[in-house]
Amino acid sequence: MIAQLNAGSAWCRSLCDIIKNYTGKKRRVYLSRFVFSNHPNPEPYLDRENKYLNSDHSIRHYHYEEVNGMSLEAMENWSEEAIS
Repeated sequence: MIAQLNAGSAWCRSLCDIIKNYTGKKRRVYLSRFVFSNHPNPEPYLDRENKYLNSDHSIRHYHYEEVNGMSLEAMENWSEEAIS
């Protein structure tokens, strides 16, 4: 799962480079990583607050039921990567 999220980050970096090459404009993109699951017991994989993955503390976990109707802006993730 972490490898897939890292691949997504690399894709975003490539996209920023393509936009810069075609337009000549450099834009900053802010990237936050989330995992959504329907796991019946995710606690063994999460930190003490049951929010972030133990294996990578920059990845916020949400259960599908938690995010139903929630806007992206309302989702918590203290780790934000700036790509430019």
